[in-house]
Amino acid sequence: MANAASRGHFPVVKWLHENIAHEDFQTMVLDLAVFNGDLSLLKWLHTNRPNERWSTFAVDIAAQCGHLHVLRWLLDHKQLYKHHGFSIHMRALTLAIQGNHFDAVLLVHYEFQEWNSSSMMPMNNDSYNDHIKAWLQEELGLF
Repeated sequence: MANAASRGHFPVVKWLHENIAHEDFQTMVLDLAVFNGDLSLLKWLHTNRPNERWSTFAVDIAAQCGHLHVLRWLLDHKQLYKHHGFSIHMRALTLAIQGNHFDAVLLVHYEFQEWNSSSMMPMNNDSYNDHIKAWLQEELGLF
């Protein structure tokens, strides 16, 4: 199932779910759906495999890859993480910045405004676009 999800083969994932024993795939299939930006597969997994574990790594992946539609959905479903004892991981903002995904930076920052520069991972600002550099300076006092 993880192999099918990693290649974006949603019909194969559905077939495996319906025809093969339901092994516990931990978070791998969910994380791969997020990595591919496959929101329809993610929603389907949420509906059809409700007992699967969710990791905060999914939020990190969506932020780093700039999959804004997936990131928005994950942030709207924070209860999935609380249900399993997880909380949203603070690396998401840093990873969105490192990926130069300004929309994802703004979304994550808006959702978790209590973050500040001391909670972020060290960064090398040479690769950031001008919007992100200006925002980091203005909003967080970095650089």
